[in-house]
Amino acid sequence: MRRIISTCGTSIAAKVKVSPDNEQDFRKALRERVRTLTDETGGDTTRFLAKVSAETNALAKLGAGKTDDLVFLHTETPEGRLCAHELRRIADDYFDVTPRLFEIEGLQVTDEKRFRRVGIQNLFSALGQLKGGAPEAADEEVILNVTGGFKSVVPYLTLFGQIYHLDVVYIFEKSNALLRLPPVPISYDVERLALAEPALAMLEKEGALSREDFFAAIRGGVSYQDRIWYESLIEEEENLVTLSAFGHLVREGLTTAQLPVFLSPGARAVYEKASGDTKSQLTFMLRRVSNPLWRAEKRHSFRGAMLPVFKPGRTAERMVAVVREQGVYVCELFDNHDEYERKAGSLSEDQYDFRTFPPWQPPEDEKEIRDTEDGLLQKIQHERDEARAQSKDAEEFALKESVRADAAEKALREAGERSEELTQQAAVLQEAVRERQRPWWKRLFTSKRR
Repeated sequence: MRRIISTCGTSIAAKVKVSPDNEQDFRKALRERVRTLTDETGGDTTRFLAKVSAETNALAKLGAGKTDDLVFLHTETPEGRLCAHELRRIADDYFDVTPRLFEIEGLQVTDEKRFRRVGIQNLFSALGQLKGGAPEAADEEVILNVTGGFKSVVPYLTLFGQIYHLDVVYIFEKSNALLRLPPVPISYDVERLALAEPALAMLEKEGALSREDFFAAIRGGVSYQDRIWYESLIEEEENLVTLSAFGHLVREGLTTAQLPVFLSPGARAVYEKASGDTKSQLTFMLRRVSNPLWRAEKRHSFRGAMLPVFKPGRTAERMVAVVREQGVYVCELFDNHDEYERKAGSLSEDQYDFRTFPPWQPPEDEKEIRDTEDGLLQKIQHERDEARAQSKDAEEFALKESVRADAAEKALREAGERSEELTQQAAVLQEAVRERQRPWWKRLFTSKRR
C-alpha cells in the first residue's frame, strides 16, 4: 500500500475569475470549469486528469487507485481550501479513493514571517505525523508529490524527503513527464546536532533569540569557531535568530516519540559480557537506535545482508536490528569486526522470535565506563588530537578573521593550554601502560631499587 502525500495549489481554478471570498459562487465556477474540460476531452480520462490540475496529472502518472492512501495538504486560505475540496471530489470519482485533507495553518503567501515561523513548522509537523514514527517499518510506501501547491514549499518538502529517505515526485512542465527524486545518502552529524536540542527547544518556545543566547543554550557549550556546525539550524531576522527549515526538521526529529528497544537473548549476552569502551559504544548505539534521524543516518550497507545493519562510526561495533511499529528489535550486537563480516550476510528475520526479546533498559549511570588505563589513554589521546586540531583551527581563524580578535586570541590560548595538558596526561599514562607490560620480576626489582 502506498501513502501519496500531495501539496495542493490552485491550478484547478485556472481562468476562474470569481473571488474565493464568495465561496458559493467560487465553488460553482470551479464545477463549471471541470464540466467544460470533461466535454473538451470527450471522456478521455487521461487527457482530462492531465488538464484539470497539476495534482491529478501527477497522481494519474503515479497510477493512483483504491489501494492507495491519498493525502492532500492545502493552505489556510479560502481559495486553497475550496480547491482542495474540489480535487478530493475528482479523486473520488476518477481514482476510486477519497483523499484526506489537511489544512496547514500559516501556509499562505501574504505574510512571509508567518509562513516561515508558523506555516513551515506546521507543515513539518503534519508530514512527521503522516510518515509515522518508524517509516522504514510502515506497511505503506510514503511518496511526496510536490507538483501542486506553492513553489516556495517545494524545497522544504524535498529536504524532508531527503532526510527521511522518502521518494519525491513532480511533473516537469516542459516535458510533462513525471520525475522522481529518489532518497540520497545525505550525511549529517546526528550526535553533534543532538547537543543543540535544549537551544532548539528554547528557540521554538520563544520564537526568536539573540545569537549569543542560542549558542549558550547548546549542551556542553560551543566554542566560537565551532558555531559553524550549528549555523544551519538558524537564520537571521532583525538582529535575532529564528529556526531555519533544517532547524525545524532537526527539532521535529529529536522530539519524535522514541521507540522502545528490545534485545534478543544473544544480543543481551554480548552486551552484558562487554566492558570498558566496548560497553560504552554498545550502550550508545542502544540509546540512539530508537531515534529515526539516527537510524536514517547510521544505516550501513553490507553486501548480502538481508537485515538492517547500523554502524555508529569508525568503530568495530555493529548492530543488526529490525524496526517495527511496536519498537526496534535488536537481533545481534557485534563487538568484533571479523565476526560481524563473517555472520551479518547470513542473518534473516525468520531466525528470530521477537516474542523472546525482552525490553532493554538504559543504565542509570549516564557516564561512560572506562575501567582500564588503556581505555583512559585512548580517550586522552583522542581528546589531545581534537585539542590540537582545535588549536590549528583557532590559529587559522586568528589569521583570516579581522573581527572579534579578542575571542580568537582567547580560543587559541585555551586550545593551546588544553593540548599541552592532555599531552602531559598522555605521557604519564603511556609510561603507566609501558610499566604494566614489563615482566613482573622486572617491575618488582625496579620498585625495590626505588
